[in-house]
Amino acid sequence: MVAPMDRSPGGRLAGALTRTLELTLVLAPLAGLFLSGRTSAIQTPGSRWGSEGPVSPASRSRSVLLDPQTGQLRLVDGRHPDAVAWANLTNAIHETGWAFLELHTNGHYSDSLQAYAAGVVEAAVSEELIYMHWMNTVVNYCGPFEYEVGYCEKLKSFLEANLEWMQEEMELNKDSAYWHQVRLTLLQLKGLEDSYEGSVTFPTGKFTIKPLGFLLLQISGDLEDLELALNKTKTRHTLGAGSCSALIKLLPGHGDLLVAHNTWNSYQNMLRVIKKYSFQFRQGPQEDSPLAPGNKLVFSSYPGTIFSCDDFYVLGTGLVTLETTIGNRNRDLWKYVKPEGCVMEWLRNTLANRLAVDGATWADVFKTFNSGTYNNQWMIVDYKAFVPGGPSPGSGVLTILEQIPGMVVVADKTSELYQKTYWASYNIPYNDFLHDPLSLCKSCSPQPNGENAISARSDLNPANGSYPFQALSQRSHGGIDVKVTSAALAKALRFLAASGPTWDQLPPFQWSTSPFSGLLHMGQPDLWKFSPIEVWWD
Repeated sequence: MVAPMDRSPGGRLAGALTRTLELTLVLAPLAGLFLSGRTSAIQTPGSRWGSEGPVSPASRSRSVLLDPQTGQLRLVDGRHPDAVAWANLTNAIHETGWAFLELHTNGHYSDSLQAYAAGVVEAAVSEELIYMHWMNTVVNYCGPFEYEVGYCEKLKSFLEANLEWMQEEMELNKDSAYWHQVRLTLLQLKGLEDSYEGSVTFPTGKFTIKPLGFLLLQISGDLEDLELALNKTKTRHTLGAGSCSALIKLLPGHGDLLVAHNTWNSYQNMLRVIKKYSFQFRQGPQEDSPLAPGNKLVFSSYPGTIFSCDDFYVLGTGLVTLETTIGNRNRDLWKYVKPEGCVMEWLRNTLANRLAVDGATWADVFKTFNSGTYNNQWMIVDYKAFVPGGPSPGSGVLTILEQIPGMVVVADKTSELYQKTYWASYNIPYNDFLHDPLSLCKSCSPQPNGENAISARSDLNPANGSYPFQALSQRSHGGIDVKVTSAALAKALRFLAASGPTWDQLPPFQWSTSPFSGLLHMGQPDLWKFSPIEVWWD
């Protein structure tokens, strides 16, 4: 599943962090005490607990079986040949910085049953990681410790209206491939939440999704814009902050095409999972509908999240899709963000990955029902159109899509890629902010700044410095990974990956010695000093 790039040992947990233990003991019994009618409860997993939280087994396989007599679903250990869905989780976070989840569904069962069972089995093998990720990142969001009543009521109403509108569209468009895939994705989320809560019951008709339950993990990107559109006082997005970095590089002689992505996020989000999904969904709801093109995919992700969110995907269709956030600061455009007539970005990118066969069809699916949230520049690389050592095909290799509220623009940039030999979202070769003139902030003191780099290390900015805006100050935020693939690797659904903040010419990040040791980081290594790995699957 994963091969180290060299023999250097991965970082181990240095010791129990006193502050983390204190917070764990306080927060664990409170995890279910969410405000009634506003936020959903997440219960504590019934697994063994250590000093850092629930203990996730090193490896776990489970299957979802269908009882033909009762029609009920049940979970069993191991991989069963008649399973509706099967999953294995290998937790190597303390060795490599990653956990690895592989999930398969069985085409002998209906699409709806496969989708729901996929969610059920994913929660069953990763419940400890889901709990810790929730506690690290969203337990306070519209919750008992940090609560903006006005905003949270508006958000809940917005999400309920959006979910209700999508249910209506699914009922009105039962023959639509688009709405069939929306339903399957929401069923997968429903199965994830039901399984975690121990109440597995396959919904045969209309079903509900809790607006402030595990949906919060899926809409983390959409929330950056929903907060602004709904006038939240304290927003998640920091003024002036960057998001991710991406580089698509054509090698000399057109010998290969490399695709790389670097995620920027809060360090509390560093409980990472690389996932492989192998579904057997049909493209549409009809029995004679062909299988969906993008049923098989590998992507970087997080516990309890059924898409990437970074975003970085290697697809069985020969596509690699990735994005960097461009955001929106034009207040006049928020009028286009409405609960009816839109599908949230996390759903649209899931649908595009599943239904598309090239960049053009990916863009067509994605831009349908633009929500104006999680506004990104998407890059769709089609390795089927790339000929190693050959001339430019003129089109088809690289498609660029940019979204803002009310508008989506698409362009084929293959010719520009071959002319310039690269497409970059942030063209700085590596993080050497102390010496890189492009990282200087002339109005800062000191002037070198860890935010202004291809893989940010904002934690290294001095706490007592002076900065013109918040994004340039000391924060527990930066580049938390890198993923790189090539023509040959992508064909085999493989890529290279490194987890954690960059550390080659900088000191590695360590929770216990950082200014942020008091932030909750359950399940994470203390020292983030991991070598790159090659991700592969049997």
